[in-house]
Amino acid sequence: MKLLKHGIMFSAFAFALASCSDEGGLDLGKGEGAIRLALRTSAEVVVSAPTRAESATLTAPEAGQFAVRLTKSDNSYSKTWDSIEEFNAEEAFRTGSYTLEAFVGDIDTEGFDAPYFYGAADVSVLEAKETQASITAALANSMVSVDYTEGFKSYFKDYSARVHSAGHSYIDFAADETRPAFIAPGEVDLTVSFTNPQGQSTSLQPAGFTAKPRHHYRVKFDVAEGTGNAVLKIIFDDTLVSEDVTIDLTDELFTTPAPEVKAEGFVSDSPVEALEGNAPASPFVFTAVARGGMAEASLTVDSQTVPAFGREVNLVGASAALQQQIASSGISAVGFFKNPDKLARLDVTEFVKSLPAGTHRISLVVKDRYTRVSDPVTLVVSTEAIHLEAQAEDVVFGSNQAFIDIEYNGANPDKAFTFKALDKFGVYKDCPITEVKQKAGTRSFPVKNYVFTLTLPDTERESIPLQIFFHGEKRTEIEIPVITPKYSVEADAFAKYVVLKVVPEDASQLGIIVNSLKVAVSATRSARNGGFTFVRDADNGLVTVKGFNPATPYTITTKLSAATDAAPVTSTSVTTEAATDVPNGDFSQTHQTINMTAQVGGTWTGTIFSNPKYHINAPIVRAEATGWASINANTCWNGSSNINTWYTVPSTWADNGNVTVRSVGYSHSGSDLGNTKETAVYYCKNTPTFGAGERISGELFLGTYSFDGNESRTDGITFGSRPASLSFDYTYAPYGDEKGLAYVAVFDESGRIIATGSMNLNSVGVMTTETISLSGYPFSSRAASLQVRFLSTANGVPGISIPSGSALKEHKHALGNQTLDANRYNAVATGSVLVLDNVKLNY
Repeated sequence: MKLLKHGIMFSAFAFALASCSDEGGLDLGKGEGAIRLALRTSAEVVVSAPTRAESATLTAPEAGQFAVRLTKSDNSYSKTWDSIEEFNAEEAFRTGSYTLEAFVGDIDTEGFDAPYFYGAADVSVLEAKETQASITAALANSMVSVDYTEGFKSYFKDYSARVHSAGHSYIDFAADETRPAFIAPGEVDLTVSFTNPQGQSTSLQPAGFTAKPRHHYRVKFDVAEGTGNAVLKIIFDDTLVSEDVTIDLTDELFTTPAPEVKAEGFVSDSPVEALEGNAPASPFVFTAVARGGMAEASLTVDSQTVPAFGREVNLVGASAALQQQIASSGISAVGFFKNPDKLARLDVTEFVKSLPAGTHRISLVVKDRYTRVSDPVTLVVSTEAIHLEAQAEDVVFGSNQAFIDIEYNGANPDKAFTFKALDKFGVYKDCPITEVKQKAGTRSFPVKNYVFTLTLPDTERESIPLQIFFHGEKRTEIEIPVITPKYSVEADAFAKYVVLKVVPEDASQLGIIVNSLKVAVSATRSARNGGFTFVRDADNGLVTVKGFNPATPYTITTKLSAATDAAPVTSTSVTTEAATDVPNGDFSQTHQTINMTAQVGGTWTGTIFSNPKYHINAPIVRAEATGWASINANTCWNGSSNINTWYTVPSTWADNGNVTVRSVGYSHSGSDLGNTKETAVYYCKNTPTFGAGERISGELFLGTYSFDGNESRTDGITFGSRPASLSFDYTYAPYGDEKGLAYVAVFDESGRIIATGSMNLNSVGVMTTETISLSGYPFSSRAASLQVRFLSTANGVPGISIPSGSALKEHKHALGNQTLDANRYNAVATGSVLVLDNVKLNY
């Protein structure tokens, strides 16, 4: 191969190898260095052996025409300057590895006067150093020239040629065109069109080659005599390894209709306007007809946007994977892929909708089995960028709803736009659209105003970054201003939890503040760190913090967000209440309150005679739980006129760690029960009757009680804490369908009940635990006293059982006066029985 090397053009900048030097006077900061670029240009091109028709020598651009681009290796930085002079004026760059590029023109801009010069170098920026960088810029695209022999020119009446590089537009060479065309390197197709002496015309695409940068290729067309037909010859210069191509110009080439592509919805090469992301008014369709059989169908997309299938694709016989790529790009192709025949259809409407702003050329060329090709049909789309202006309305801190005003000149805004907002963890989360409302607008693509209502993620910021996407592509980012509510906090400290009451300046913001409030707790002594839980009541503005120790001072700090310093902060000092329990709730401490001897019923003879009369006595000895009160002083009054087991009856006593509370019949002035006489019956069978006023429910309660003929009673004890509940163990044997009662109440200093609870007790034969809740304390209420009360019968006059007949037979029975064991006698009327244990307050 013979090469002709054109001269190298040096710029006015001094050329030097890349180096680093210490430069006095450099004002570089820490972590910065400088770069100085020297550029030379080369017009050297690889060509074939010189011929008489050699084109003019290529001239390189002046150095001042070059733009410069600097890109950091991690792509964290990239910038372009219009000239080397502007680049060299830059003071400093951050240290690191970069790629430095200098260029004139564009690799994708093809034509007869479109050279593209390019050079690059890798450079390192060192701290406080100046890096000297040099670049040689040379031709980066390819050159193609077309020529015709004298025999060709004299044989054909009319002729022309066309060159096409993959993924780019078509360049036509008129019959008298002598200039070279500059094209992008890659696969190149050659098309020649001519009219034979008989006036018949056709276009053939018989050959192609691979073009390299910085090469100038010459292709020559010739015609020669063949066996019966003229022969077309395509002659390649010696820069190519391709063999010359020879084609018989048979009658079939001219008589069979040539392939044709028709346009529907557009005129080839006439620009149509479209709006980015919006469907065109009518479909864009290519219809291909190849009566000579379809061999190739080249779809070319000349655009800055490269679809999934590439910038150029042969539709005929495309693989399944390629078909999927074509379909996913929004292109519908029918009749190309499987067993292509003579007719096919290509719809690019949806593909056009996906194109960004700019000018795009979509071409289709069909080749038949004779290598004849259709003229390119090209849809030129001038896509206008959407009009997008966005502004957010203020949102209140902690709100999950935003209103975004968007000016937009397209269709289907609810489908076109998506949104992401930065949450409190620094992650962009999708913001679902809940509503879109239109306002107004006019224009060719009228601008209309829409209000998007969005659901925000859980975010806590002074302002919320919002990304706006158009058909999945991020277009802009705005800030949603956040109004930070102002508020104060009041604290009400219980024994193990603290209720915080939020007082907002704006009552409408109460719920947002409560739900966003961050609470920090610090203890000054004997306190746990952490372990706190929260219950929020947004309706009433309350936050309950659980996990405190009783009788402990704390400092409670609140803030709306840990992510912003603008949010107000409150600090409150509290001391929790003591977790005081009821006195002697396990009844382990007792004291004796009854020690007396009573006659058991009436007298008896044990015979049928009237004398002598005998009687039975029984000691009544009972203890009660210390700290608790009962009505024993009334039901077992030692001032009764008839001290008899029927009339002096203990209703409450403590024994074996339990307390028994029972309903009883009693009397302060019981009548004489008389005498019974019956042989070998050593007890009195006479029984009393008890009116409603002589039947009473037994009680156990906190307070005091005394009786000396007149009742003196105090319900409740002084108490300074607010418990959460009262629990106790019990068994209950009711009289009939009676129910027992448990009652608790907390009072403030004025005697007002601030919390209360009660429970009816049902029949149960084994110790069972029950709990009565004490909730709903008014905020900042203070306890002054506590009532706890148990009754053997919940309400009304209790029922009692009066034993009779043999049920009155005592455990000691013999002729003569008897004294029973303490508390063992049958002559007593009782009703429902409640047994209690483990009474305690919970916090």
